[in-house]
Amino acid sequence: LIVMYHDLSGKWKDYALVEKRTVGSTADYLWGLKSFMADIVFMFTPFMTCCFAYREDQIDAAEDSIGLSLLKLFCGYFLGKLWATAVHYALHLPALYKFHKRHHSMTHALVATKAWEDSWVEYMVME
Repeated sequence: LIVMYHDLSGKWKDYALVEKRTVGSTADYLWGLKSFMADIVFMFTPFMTCCFAYREDQIDAAEDSIGLSLLKLFCGYFLGKLWATAVHYALHLPALYKFHKRHHSMTHALVATKAWEDSWVEYMVME
């Protein structure tokens, strides 16, 4: 919402990569936000609930220090980003692009929430 506010209010105009960029509308942002919320509600939340329920005993019995826990968190985050980047590039191959095409569909204005315009196949493989 902060990105949408700054973009629509013109506060980021001086930082635009394209000099005569068409600023998106609220509807453009809300379209991507709808996809983001669908990902969270219908895919991420049920998946994480199952993961935590399955590993509850191991989580409760963990004896890791805070430092080791943070290191594991950082490594997991980094490996997840590396995986998502590799999958994103692979989805540009002709055989897989049909699953990724929606992410690059033309809009009359490019907005930040367009990143969540992905197919369920793409989301399940990347996340």
